[in-house]
Amino acid sequence: MSTISPTFGPFEKELTHFLKEMESEDELGVVVRCAIHIEHQVLGFVKDALPNGDAIDRRDWEYSDLLTLAQACDLSPQVLAPARAIAKIRNQFAHNLDYALDKNASGSLQSTLTGVPLMSYRAAVKDLYNRKKQGTKIDMDLDRPLDQFKMIAYIVILSVTALRIKATRGTANSKPATM
Repeated sequence: MSTISPTFGPFEKELTHFLKEMESEDELGVVVRCAIHIEHQVLGFVKDALPNGDAIDRRDWEYSDLLTLAQACDLSPQVLAPARAIAKIRNQFAHNLDYALDKNASGSLQSTLTGVPLMSYRAAVKDLYNRKKQGTKIDMDLDRPLDQFKMIAYIVILSVTALRIKATRGTANSKPATM
């Protein structure tokens, strides 16, 4: 997961920055930064979707309200469900000193994946295992809850970013940005 497809154009720098952050953070840092990056992309989606989106000031919205607004702007439920689950995990860290990612948390997050994000996750897992089989050294181990969380968060961020690109390439008469 160290390179970004050129199809992400103006978002390549943000996505590359995100990947670098994920390599240098502990569990709490990963969860918080993932949530921040997802929130940033969701806010961008909302601003892109509205005729006067720049009038939105993020400080006026709770994250759950922002997700509801994104839903009203036709952000795919396939992205909203895992985004909400990641926010729930972030809140667990915020309100429970002893909280740690475990297989239940990562399994619960994985269960929110449907449609294109689920297919992307399965393809990434298959690619990871195939590379390991071929002897490629891979630092990611999807048996570790943190690595599973990272993979899913990355897929959510890429999904929102792809929908932003799709929505901005559309016309006023185009269909909503769905997966």
